[in-house]
Amino acid sequence: MPHTELVGNIHIHSIASDGTGDIGEIASAAARSGLDFVIVTDHNTFQPKLEGLYNTVAVLIGQELHVADANHLLVIGGRRDLTPLAALPQDVIDAASADGALTFLAHPFERPGRVPPMRAIPWEDWAVKGYTGLELWNYMSEIKASLSSPLRTLAAAYAPDCVISGPFAETLARWDELAQRRPVPVIGGSDAHAEWFSIGPLRRQVHPYEHLFRCVNTHILVSSEAPLGSLAELKRELYGALAAGHSFVAYDKLAGAKGFRFDLREGGVVVATMGDRAAWRPGLVIHATAPSHCRMRLIGNGQVIMESDGTELQFALMRPGVYRLEALRRFAGSLRGWIYSNPVYVS
Repeated sequence: MPHTELVGNIHIHSIASDGTGDIGEIASAAARSGLDFVIVTDHNTFQPKLEGLYNTVAVLIGQELHVADANHLLVIGGRRDLTPLAALPQDVIDAASADGALTFLAHPFERPGRVPPMRAIPWEDWAVKGYTGLELWNYMSEIKASLSSPLRTLAAAYAPDCVISGPFAETLARWDELAQRRPVPVIGGSDAHAEWFSIGPLRRQVHPYEHLFRCVNTHILVSSEAPLGSLAELKRELYGALAAGHSFVAYDKLAGAKGFRFDLREGGVVVATMGDRAAWRPGLVIHATAPSHCRMRLIGNGQVIMESDGTELQFALMRPGVYRLEALRRFAGSLRGWIYSNPVYVS
């Protein structure tokens, strides 16, 4: 089935909580960055009246719910304010699910910053059930983790491309583990606040919305036949694709990722795409295409089973499993994470 690819930024904070921009400023930054949508998830507040089409950008409103420095939960597509339940993540997940909303565990693994001191805010309550998926790659979490010395902090503020390398290994490992039990869609998040920081006489906004909207994004595939003329239609298709895992996470600052595809084929015909399930039978072939040269790694059940340099990868499946693809590109002398597909589930 042909798809329309929508590129957006998820996990954004505005002046409604601890961000520095209003919705109009965020929408303008998104338009300048070439995005199709943004999902604003302010802390413990819900302002759905701000949703709308702002010129070419759909601005959608979710929430980031929490009461402590752990267990932050993103609620996307909700119909009511779930802040009163924030102290009980399972209750939030259950209520959101009853409303048809999606829930993603935000920055599930984090590392503290040292200069200046910044606490890690990981997910700790792994006993919860029924959540939609994980935030695989949180840009500002990686920036925080890089603050290990004054020199590294300056690099993070003035040359952030030098400290960004990919999702944390712990998050990838936990995702692979969870995906053995059930489909677990992932998203990328900027965690944009556009805050101002000072180090001695130096003062800088770290990092502006427009910069962040060109970095870790979520690319969503919807049916090319789907009506997208209204906000309601766009939301229905977008949230449906997120729930199904018909998407991939990309660091677009490294190189434009639009056009990447990862699917399962039989006789040259696509039978499943990212997020889909398929029944095992002989003749199934994994196929991936990238818009520019990269190192592709095919991951099966959490293990690298094939690597290929170029723009295309094909692999004849020999057995059932959970298969996903990572694409890396070289920057400043080392391979950096670029694209992370949602899996195809072959059983």
